Amino acid sequence: MKHLTLGPFSIPCEIVPSSKRQLKLSFQRAQPVLRIEAYKGRLGNKEKEFLKRQSGWIQQQYQLHLELNQQQKAFFQQLAQGCVLLFGENRPYSIIRGPRFSQHLDENAHFIIQTPTPNKYPAEAWLYKALKSAGKAFLIERTYHWAKVTHSKVNAIRIKGQRSRWGSCSQKGNLNLNWHLIFVPPHLIDYLIIHELMHLREMNHSPAFWAEVNAYCPTFRQDRQELRSYEWVIGMMEDWES
Repeated sequence: MKHLTLGPFSIPCEIVPSSKRQLKLSFQRAQPVLRIEAYKGRLGNKEKEFLKRQSGWIQQQYQLHLELNQQQKAFFQQLAQGCVLLFGENRPYSIIRGPRFSQHLDENAHFIIQTPTPNKYPAEAWLYKALKSAGKAFLIERTYHWAKVTHSKVNAIRIKGQRSRWGSCSQKGNLNLNWHLIFVPPHLIDYLIIHELMHLREMNHSPAFWAEVNAYCPTFRQDRQELRSYEWVIGMMEDWES
């Protein structure tokens, strides 16, 4: 892998051939590698000058993605030590034999995964399945709760493993939520759900939309900012599972 030296950083980069003459720069989520899409995969003097002009942005994004990557690594190190991040807190987890597959938090806030065949699959597979199942159940319950409170008509709730966003909604009343929300504190989950429900009234981020959000979540400004600090978890288990 090639490296680009900018300021104090030696930034890993990959050059991807493109049919377009305009240079495109990007970072994949939580991956501190600069992706450079260049015409026929070549970097001439013009392209190198462009990289210099974008030096500040590249360094800022590299540092951000480096921090996100380190947070992800810490998460998986915790998993290897028997703890998992749930609702914003690290909790011990155990995989035990039981009559059927299920998961729950016990009275000591330990995440318990039960299965008739605990040794059939690696622990990672059971943990992935349990977390996704728990996330789906919690998000559906909270969405119906807030739909009732806000008098919102929801057509369908779809729980997915999106790699780039927390959720979305459509004009048909369909809500798509990311099951990775199970890793963030409950009050932030509630904010996100309210946010999406209010889009059923205002399909934009206008002052009218934020007024609707504020009616049910007066702390939305703080919640919005705090939720951004958890963006490193979006889609990370999908990468891990695959």
